[in-house]
Amino acid sequence: MPNKIAPPPVDSFPKLEEAAYLALQMYSNVHRGAGHNSLVSTRLFDQSRDVVLDYLGLPGRDFEVIFANPQRAKVLKNLIGTDGYRVITSRDIGLPLGICALAIRKEKLPKGIPYETGGGTVRVVSEDHVLWAGPPDRYEAGTPAILNIIIFARALQLQKQNPKAFTQKNGDFKKLLSLLKNPTPSGMRGEALLAWLKPRLVGRNVLVPTETGNIPYTNLDNGASTPSFEPVWECFRLALHIAESEFATLTREAGKICLDFVSAPENDFELIFTSNTTEGLNTFASLASASLPKGEEMLILNSLIEHNSNELPWRHTPGLNLIRLVADGDGFIDIARLEELLKTQNSQGSTEMPVSWVSISGASNVLGALNDLESISAVTHKYGAKLLVDAAQLIAHRSIDMQKSSIDALVFSGHKVYAPFGSGALILRKTAFTMDPIMVSKLKSSGEENIAGISGLAAVFSLLKRIGMDIVEEDERVLTLQLLDGLKSIPAVKVYGIRDGNHPRMHRRSGVVTLELGDTPFNIASNRLAEVGGVGVRSGCFCSHLLVKRLLNVGAFRARLVDIGFTFLSRFTKLVMPGLVRISIGLENTPEEIRHCLDTVRTVISEKQPSYNRMIARSHNGSPFFNSPPIAAVMEAYVDEIVNRVFDT
Repeated sequence: MPNKIAPPPVDSFPKLEEAAYLALQMYSNVHRGAGHNSLVSTRLFDQSRDVVLDYLGLPGRDFEVIFANPQRAKVLKNLIGTDGYRVITSRDIGLPLGICALAIRKEKLPKGIPYETGGGTVRVVSEDHVLWAGPPDRYEAGTPAILNIIIFARALQLQKQNPKAFTQKNGDFKKLLSLLKNPTPSGMRGEALLAWLKPRLVGRNVLVPTETGNIPYTNLDNGASTPSFEPVWECFRLALHIAESEFATLTREAGKICLDFVSAPENDFELIFTSNTTEGLNTFASLASASLPKGEEMLILNSLIEHNSNELPWRHTPGLNLIRLVADGDGFIDIARLEELLKTQNSQGSTEMPVSWVSISGASNVLGALNDLESISAVTHKYGAKLLVDAAQLIAHRSIDMQKSSIDALVFSGHKVYAPFGSGALILRKTAFTMDPIMVSKLKSSGEENIAGISGLAAVFSLLKRIGMDIVEEDERVLTLQLLDGLKSIPAVKVYGIRDGNHPRMHRRSGVVTLELGDTPFNIASNRLAEVGGVGVRSGCFCSHLLVKRLLNVGAFRARLVDIGFTFLSRFTKLVMPGLVRISIGLENTPEEIRHCLDTVRTVISEKQPSYNRMIARSHNGSPFFNSPPIAAVMEAYVDEIVNRVFDT
């Protein structure tokens, strides 16, 4: 009997790319968004943990899956010890995604303060204490590399069918390098390029179910995460096929593009690729701590408008201390107060600890305030301190010139600048402090494993450079004015921050618009915007607990009740804690989408709420009392369908 010839292995790359593109079409940040995209991304992300456990043959009742990059995974493994975990990485299966999946026995998970702090690792933040989140959030600081993780999980499924699925590479390196530098039609720039790019949003015109039928999704949650565009996806996709021998050249060229975009000469600045802004800030904190002579400490000054990620590392890194600067009601730093504080701390003969670094967000993720970085920098350097800018909310919306503004360090995330592929960066002046070269080398090596994410990041900066950030700024200003003007005509809506288009500081306001919708509790309002009009927004405290609690006048006693509630009634308290609704505009948005959003807001606000919800809304709380409308089941079925298609179940 003749031997049976086995069929040739199926080419797994097309299947992987199909799943990746579908996930990218529906991409949003996870867990705290209200729109269809956030629901889909959350389910895909959570199911990725189950895929890892299935691949490793481990029971979910005993193990928790934590996703990390190589450096974070190494720290976590050291905390756990030599046993109690299993690990599989994207590198193990031949994909340059920078993902490590650790399946850890639940009893072995580290206790106490997380090894990295910031967004996602907490339940509640107060000025003097923190209530940490449970696993897995506690160990995944900042926005995870959501898409890379989903792609990795799908690749594990395919790799089980064909163990060599992703080891054979035949990528066109020259094509990728050319696209990184010029991912556009020849010669196209400025407004023409922006007009060409908008329709090429990945996910444009994807239909989602609403109470009025299937309509195109409207993404207005750019402050949490941005979608991507076809040329960026193409660079990411091509990078999956590149041989490892080309990685160093690709990283070097991508790094040059990133540094050039923020006017940071490579002779003067160190570039460390990270997973996100949170890791960038924690990396800075670790480097600063390591630079201190034994027994010495460093003082960081930041403000009360900051994201948790630009707050918590200064509290919990050995050798670092924190003082805070107040801001005005619109979210702007008081330059005079900054100078007064620095003069008190840093003047010759002062008995106070001098401020070494001023760490300020370039743009508020709650109020949209764009701080005057040149003035802040001038005052900071006048008193011998250095300036670190959290550019997470700035990098996609305004030009940044590190040389002109004398910025000493900058952090940002790709997922907020149309490259949601798990890469960001810390850019640090080489003379900022003494850096341990071995430590820097290890940090660089970790971030550079995500070659695909780095490629997407570089492609975005090439696109934005050719469009011109002045054109991006004007495009978003027009949309922001349209939104603010429309909201002003809806009496029950309360907008926080600058709301008048004629305000003298309107040019310093981004497209982040935070509001309350009358008698509708914020969590119900955000859900209804999606259910009624397919509009994706975000609600809650936006990882800026200190600022939101001040805006809503949440006193110490009420804040403590929330802490106690999270300790004993976590799920209930999560629903009822104070919060707001946030609409955030991005490069892909259009006037038609803003009109549609305003119409949807009017519809939602016209819906009569029962008396208990009206009372809850007036106290700025979320409501645990809401009926699940029929459309909720339809949306759930829609999510199921997408998840099944991505994971081919």
